Order: sequence, then C-alpha cells, then structure tokens
Amino acid sequence: MLSRLLLFAILATPVAPTPAATSDLIVPNFRDLTVKTRTTMGGQFKVEITWYFKGARQRTENHDPAGNPVGLPYITQCDQGVGLWLNKSSKTYNSRPLDWAELKAEMKKTPSSIPQPEMSGGELTVATDSVDTGERRQFGSYEAHRIKTTITAEPGPGAVSRPSKTEIDGWYIDIPGMNCKATGTEKMGWSVAWSGRQDRIVFKQLGAAPLGLPVEITQTKTEDGRVNVTKTEFVQISDQPLDGSLFEVPAGYSAANTKR
Repeated sequence: MLSRLLLFAILATPVAPTPAATSDLIVPNFRDLTVKTRTTMGGQFKVEITWYFKGARQRTENHDPAGNPVGLPYITQCDQGVGLWLNKSSKTYNSRPLDWAELKAEMKKTPSSIPQPEMSGGELTVATDSVDTGERRQFGSYEAHRIKTTITAEPGPGAVSRPSKTEIDGWYIDIPGMNCKATGTEKMGWSVAWSGRQDRIVFKQLGAAPLGLPVEITQTKTEDGRVNVTKTEFVQISDQPLDGSLFEVPAGYSAANTKR
C-alpha cells in the first residue's frame, strides 16, 4: 500500500501533542458534562464515542453498537499533566506526559521497537482551510457553530503519497480547556500510514476557524477516484453530576510503563 494520509477532525483515539501546540497547555475547570456521538465509516463500521468532562479532567470511551469496547478508555488529567490509557483485561494503565518536551525526552529513554520507514525523498504538502459559516444550533444548553473545512494533499516529485481532497462539514460545541488547551487552539489531528516508505509532510494553514468538540459531521474524502464518507451524528448530551472516580486509575491497576 502506498503512503496515505489519514485525517480525523477530532481524534477519538488521542495522540501525542505536536510541538506547536504545547505552549498553550492549561488547567481548565469543566462543568460536569457527558456527550455521546455515533460515527459511521464507509456506511458500515459504527462506533459510539462518549466524552466525559469534570473539573480539570476529561475521559473518552469508544464502543460498538452492541456496547463492546473499541480501543482503550483514555483519561486526560490536565491538573497532573498526563494522559492515561486504561486496560481492563490486564488491569494495567499506560501514561504519557502532555508536555511535548517531556514526552520527547521520555521517548528517547524508551526507543520504539517499531521499524522506522524509509524516507521517500519526496514532499507532501497538506493545506487546510477552515471557515466559520456563521450558522448556530443548540445541543442541550450548548450552542454549536458550523465550520466547513477543506484539506488538500498534494504530492511533489518523488513522493509516494496520492493526491487527495477532504471536505468536512461539521457542527462543534466550544468546551473551554478541552484537551488542556485554550479555546481556538485545537487543530486537526493527523496520522501517517505507509508501507515501508514515508514522505516529508509540509503543513499549510489557510483559514483557521476554531473547532471544538464535534457533535455532527460529514467528512468526504476523494482519492484516486474513490469517495469515502464518514458521518458523525449527535446522540445525547447531559449535565448530570459525574463521579470523580471516573477520571482516576481504578483500584488494583498497575502501571505498564513509567510516567516520568
């Protein structure tokens, strides 16, 4: 498979922060909030995403339509500066620093066993343009804003990636301090999949309307004449009080790695 660029408006599976985004880490004070959405990919695979917010912490869980977990629950403890993955089957947790410099230093101490891809020598330019349409809708007691985003991927000479265009029409609610970042600093999440070779990626930001937590989205990606559509629909929003234990490592769990 040739190198491919994968886009997520807001990642359901959290990734490490990028260097450009670490200077704005903050400790928020969320009011208790639960938001559920359902994402359908390719008209078949469905996953329900639940976001929980309380004080300086948030938690994300993914389940299939039958209620079975998809991936691991993830807790962000902004007050402690760490992110935690919980593994119920092994009764263990993995942690990582939210600060980029600290994370980078930690990664150097524990080299990855995953083989590094060969660089292709080519360059892939990814341009993102986000525009606020000015439209507003209510989701519970929250007002959502509509953002239309276009992302184009243009490979240069020698690149192994394919050209593509992704259009995202989404409704987002503003959760100040989400992911331990100031309002308006949330960016698109990116990951790269390759088969032995990788292009050097150059990002260009055109319009940069602030996003937020996605509650309704239609994402259409066109690549090599194929069109893939991913839809996220709103399920539920609640401001009922949440138990603080939801944002802690459960009793009996042991660390699978060293945090610091």
